[in-house]
Amino acid sequence: LVAEDNPINQTLATITLQQAGHAVTVAGDGRAAVEAYQEGSFDVILMDIQMPELDGFEATAEIRKLEQGKTERIPIIALTAHAMKGDRERCLAAGMDGYVSKPIDVEELKAELAKVVGEEEEAAPAEAVTEEAPEAPAEEAVVEQAPPEPEAASEEAEPEESLLDKEGLLRRAAGSWQVVEMVCAQLLDTIPNSLEAIAGAVRDKDGTRLKKEAHTYKGMVANFGAKSVAELAAQLEHHPVGEKPEEAEAILEKLRARSARLQEAVANLKPD
Repeated sequence: LVAEDNPINQTLATITLQQAGHAVTVAGDGRAAVEAYQEGSFDVILMDIQMPELDGFEATAEIRKLEQGKTERIPIIALTAHAMKGDRERCLAAGMDGYVSKPIDVEELKAELAKVVGEEEEAAPAEAVTEEAPEAPAEEAVVEQAPPEPEAASEEAEPEESLLDKEGLLRRAAGSWQVVEMVCAQLLDTIPNSLEAIAGAVRDKDGTRLKKEAHTYKGMVANFGAKSVAELAAQLEHHPVGEKPEEAEAILEKLRARSARLQEAVANLKPD
């Protein structure tokens, strides 16, 4: 069971797991993950930390309560772009059994699955199912850390490698150029609406909405190694837009410009 609310992450995780021989069910939010657990039979759950309805910690707590009185305990692996010290410990303390950072690295995920499921399978093996759980809008969870300060450098000075990491994307797509093309198409379809959602939050000086929309955008572009774009989204995610709306507008304009360059780079991406 993959509990993940971002469609691009859903695609990458599903392909990785299928290529490793797993059947996959996707739940688009924490509540859907709990419902899927109750209705299906799984050998492991990959649990995104920040999701709508219930976050990963809350969903894990509900699943652990539902397990009380049962002999089987399903392994839960946290999926998080948190990069702060103590995050792994917090996940384990919350009842999870493993931890994989995002953007997802194929080898890291495979290693964690082998470790966690391998430990549990001797006592309580279970089959995965393929029925689909309800989907939810893409609201990606990514790094919760202090954002970088606004940059003074010009757009022209931005290194190309900070816009798109082709090798990293191919690695996250399990080496499949077909998967790369699929997630690139998803990105190009999503960027315009996502930027408009961010712009709407800035216009309305809605800090809560801005945090959510910028957070989602940051996680989405992180899959493509677009560090410079993600940094600007991080600035907006933590920005006091109600107090400094003009500054937020300036950051948004930089984000639009850099996102346009990312779109161009993705549209022109070709295999070697």
